[in-house]
Amino acid sequence: METYDTNRLIQAISHLNQLLPPFVIMCGDLTNSAYDSTAVVHETDVFFNKFSQMNSLIKRYDVAGNHDIGTPPTYESIAWYEQRFAPIWYSFVYRNNLFIIMESNLLKNSSGIKDLANEQMAWLEEELKKSTRAKFCNVMLFMHHPLCLNNVNEAEQYFNIGVAKRQEIIGICHRYNVKAVFNGHYHLSAYVND
Repeated sequence: METYDTNRLIQAISHLNQLLPPFVIMCGDLTNSAYDSTAVVHETDVFFNKFSQMNSLIKRYDVAGNHDIGTPPTYESIAWYEQRFAPIWYSFVYRNNLFIIMESNLLKNSSGIKDLANEQMAWLEEELKKSTRAKFCNVMLFMHHPLCLNNVNEAEQYFNIGVAKRQEIIGICHRYNVKAVFNGHYHLSAYVND
């Protein structure tokens, strides 16, 4: 969103309360302002205030976006996010389906915190190894930045993950039979079948 549009948020929560899904995954940009700005305090308060109106039967899973922790992220911005929202990467199981939440700002640009980016990739590989033993029906990844918008070989640009990291993740997805990768960031619909 170009501005922190609470009307869209109120409408979304109203729809969720009518549909009553077991959970919702927010694919990033939970705030609009930089994590260290004064505006983000207000936006975070509004976010939690509005989501307090969501039916408590619906579980919310948050994904960090570039507006939440920045690109490149820093140890400070990640700590800020994790104190308020959720771990930057985690997984959960629902009805024998594995949902993996990743932090794509680290995939996009990890300068200054490469150790954390490497730790996330090692964690992903371990989660997926465990998933093959558990024999989940479906394994899905959720992150903010799309791997690609049109095809897996497209050039890197603002909205996608760089080619080398993209190919690494796609290779991992193929190896462990990941069914889908869902994203935010683009703010439009795009579908790529690989």
